Amino acid sequence: MDNNYYVDHIVNRNNVIFRILAKGKNMIHHKGNIEWFMTDPKGGIERIFGMTLNENNAQKEIEDLIIKIKSNLAPSIININPHSTPYNIGDILISNGFTLWDKTAWGYGMAMDLQGMKFYDEYPEKIIVKRVEDSKSFEYWIHILNNALFVEPCLWIKSNDFAHLQQLNNLILYVAYYDGDPAGISSACFDNEAADINFVATLDGYRKKGVATAAIHKALKEMQQMGIKIATLTGEYSAKPLYERIGFKTYCEFRTYEYEK
Repeated sequence: MDNNYYVDHIVNRNNVIFRILAKGKNMIHHKGNIEWFMTDPKGGIERIFGMTLNENNAQKEIEDLIIKIKSNLAPSIININPHSTPYNIGDILISNGFTLWDKTAWGYGMAMDLQGMKFYDEYPEKIIVKRVEDSKSFEYWIHILNNALFVEPCLWIKSNDFAHLQQLNNLILYVAYYDGDPAGISSACFDNEAADINFVATLDGYRKKGVATAAIHKALKEMQQMGIKIATLTGEYSAKPLYERIGFKTYCEFRTYEYEK
């Protein structure tokens, strides 16, 4: 399979998880040539994640977007992925006052073939990973998400607002316990062919103990058992070595731009 096969799945699964977040209470999901989600009122999680503009009207649409950003009607942060158009959209954004984040803050689209891969049959000592199947474990999952991944309080999400995450047939949430304590999380969002591993996070005090690796292995093994062919994820630069050790390879980048009002 060529690189485009993996890139297509990486981008598509990434978009799916953003659209799942957009279904939370008090969330706005704007669809169209520029797609985004944001908290209403503004101040929580938000992102522009889809931008497919025609070269002839790209400048006008960016100008209209800036007006919305200045009026707090659209997010100020944009992810540009390999499917974003036109090809020079990054240059257009910069020429209109957007700043390109440092490469260490970009997302890196990674993938691996699941067939033939070996994952944990037994977890490392003191670690056990379980599916989220009740309200208590879901509260653990939300707590770790907020305190280990969404570290800024303004980005924190409430379990009541995102209770739909437990009801989806194509999303499985996992909590990793260390010596009995909730320590890390992961999730898998899947279709018939690909699964995206996301929301990987470990609380301070439990890092470098194998918690994240175990949480990822649990998700990958269950996806493999379901007959899914490939796994994708979008990881931070600092986490790439972990994912590469597990077997993921980098196929694309999600460049991040921000408009500062």
